[in-house]
Amino acid sequence: MVHGIRHTVVALVLAISLSVAMTIPGDPHASGQTPPADGLGKVSGDGQNAQLRAWFPLPLVVEVVVDGSPAAGEPVTFAVVSGPLPHTLEGGASVGPTVVVETDANGTASAMLRASDVAGVLSVNATWGSQAVQFRAYAVNVSAAISVEGDREVGVRLLFDASGSSGNITAYVFDFGDGSISRALVEPRTLHVYSRAGMYLVVVTVHDERGFEHSAHLDVRIAEGGSTAGPSPHVAWAIEAAVLLGLAAAFYAYGQKRMRHQVERIRAAEDKGSDDMFEMAVSHALAGEREMAITYFRKVLRDDPRNVSAHFYMGVVLMELRRFGAASAALRRTLELDPEFQAARDALQAITAAGRIAERGRGGVTP
Repeated sequence: MVHGIRHTVVALVLAISLSVAMTIPGDPHASGQTPPADGLGKVSGDGQNAQLRAWFPLPLVVEVVVDGSPAAGEPVTFAVVSGPLPHTLEGGASVGPTVVVETDANGTASAMLRASDVAGVLSVNATWGSQAVQFRAYAVNVSAAISVEGDREVGVRLLFDASGSSGNITAYVFDFGDGSISRALVEPRTLHVYSRAGMYLVVVTVHDERGFEHSAHLDVRIAEGGSTAGPSPHVAWAIEAAVLLGLAAAFYAYGQKRMRHQVERIRAAEDKGSDDMFEMAVSHALAGEREMAITYFRKVLRDDPRNVSAHFYMGVVLMELRRFGAASAALRRTLELDPEFQAARDALQAITAAGRIAERGRGGVTP
């Protein structure tokens, strides 16, 4: 019996000792932690965007670990290995396409990267001994800009304008700061109404054809509405004109693409039926011969009353001629035939908005 108790006590002492030994402060295995992997590791700075000839916002950071602990004083080489020239790295005391940086007390080394003169993807290798990790960065040739026009009051339509942006922009997205975000727009101008007073951070993000993006922001303070007169006639006319011009530009680009498609189709076929009339209508529209375009669109619709594209294009041409009633009718017919035709819905909404703005802005002054 005594021997049994003695063996039990010894076993307990050993178990307690082992438990204490396993929880010594600083032991990487304590509390089930996994010791850091030895070698070179990428920490941060991957996948950034920067404008041409600008420094990227974040440094490229790596870590060197030896025997489970950060290694200080280890040389790490950063080098641009691919991408459009010229490349620039800055690290330690040197600047160039290749720099050598020693790790600090935390085992980390970093280098700053500058975008080249040409848009594209830059690849940077960081090497330590025989180990290497790669960073990718994107030099972007697109830049956003934003401004606002109109009385900054609750209930007043404001025109947000990103036409000062530059680059091969394919889409504009506006975040108005009040929880409302526009869909991707092809035109750089849009209207927005705030329902509550306050300070709002408005952000426009522009996208190019390669999917790269850039953003600009604007602080807009909205006051309680002090009058019911609406914007001045000059501002109302400017907003209306901006909406119409934006839609006209979108129509022109869409029309060019559609017309090329129609021409290729007609040339590949023998008959010169309604498609030929459609081609003539679009050609006149793109040439600015709007009355002739309407004549040909009507001929197309006489033979094919359900031609969605003809209804839509005629609506936009009528819109450019400021025949808003007829334009609305054509666009509504477009949506009856194709409820998913978003461009027609946008054009119809723009006509409604422009009409309301013009009505509110009338005050006996002709801009």
